[in-house]
Amino acid sequence: MIRTITFFALLICMFCSLILPAAASPPELPGNPKGAFPWAYPPGVSPLLLLPGFVSTGWNERDMAVSTDGREFFFGVTMGDISTIMVTRMNETGDWSPPVVADFARDFHYFHFEPALAPDGQRIYFLTTRPTKGEEDRPGWRNQNIFYSERRSDGSWSPPIDPGPPVNSLDAEYFPSFTESGSLYFTRQSAKDGKTAIYRARPRGNGFGEPEKLPAPVNQGATIYNACVSPDESVLIACVIPRESPRGTPASYQAFFRIEGNSWSPGIRLSDSKAFAECPAIAASFSPDGKFFFFATRRVAPKWKKASRTRKNMEIRRHSPENGNSDIYWVPADFLSGLRPKK
Repeated sequence: MIRTITFFALLICMFCSLILPAAASPPELPGNPKGAFPWAYPPGVSPLLLLPGFVSTGWNERDMAVSTDGREFFFGVTMGDISTIMVTRMNETGDWSPPVVADFARDFHYFHFEPALAPDGQRIYFLTTRPTKGEEDRPGWRNQNIFYSERRSDGSWSPPIDPGPPVNSLDAEYFPSFTESGSLYFTRQSAKDGKTAIYRARPRGNGFGEPEKLPAPVNQGATIYNACVSPDESVLIACVIPRESPRGTPASYQAFFRIEGNSWSPGIRLSDSKAFAECPAIAASFSPDGKFFFFATRRVAPKWKKASRTRKNMEIRRHSPENGNSDIYWVPADFLSGLRPKK
């Protein structure tokens, strides 16, 4: 019986080899870029969807991180009870792989989010719900800590590593962001009262020194979180909800410019400009050279506002960007120079 089955199986395999084409390379996805980042950007400063159909797909995407050589980028995706980090890489022919879950983010017992590459590209830091020393393994978002993964010689990434104190504590730490000199900016949320503040930790040895809380007007009573810093440390962009705002008020992106030393300008709302109008703030980042600004927001394209409520249209909308879920946009960062307060 076994021999008979084996014989027929062999015939089937031979037949299939004659009629089926050889395995092809992965199909090119809509919006698949060619060549290393940055890709061609049209003149002007209007934000554009980042690679619709490839990165911006109708899921909730946010949290962009690009390697210094422009051949690798990471982004966060949340869908139902999954929050994870995707990665895509450019091969030697200039083609990009379909995004897959990053090596260090595949344990779905935990959430992984908010990737940030260290300046040398050999470590990637991210938010995770893994417990740090002194914490219990708890479900959901009850633990929020910054872990990192190290790049191996073959290009893969190590399992998540806890940097421990002074970065992690029994408070919540999240949204890492780096300067080109290796300083780490992040949000810390008090376990006692839930208040948030932006901190900076200077590099020290193989880790970081004691984090310092940024002074006012960065930390000045408002709810502030998910702050990204430009590589040259000249500007900080954060999600801000003004103090005493009505419940449900969405956060807005505000830019704080470093004046000198540790002094910062008052926050300037990006949403006051036409290009960022009606743009709820979620998360933002800069390219490694500081020339491009990425940000996530929720928008509904006019076509969906006008479309009839049919099942077919609902299904198409579910798999399309600008459907009300979070998408990633990008824009040349030089528009920020026009917002800097004059001396």
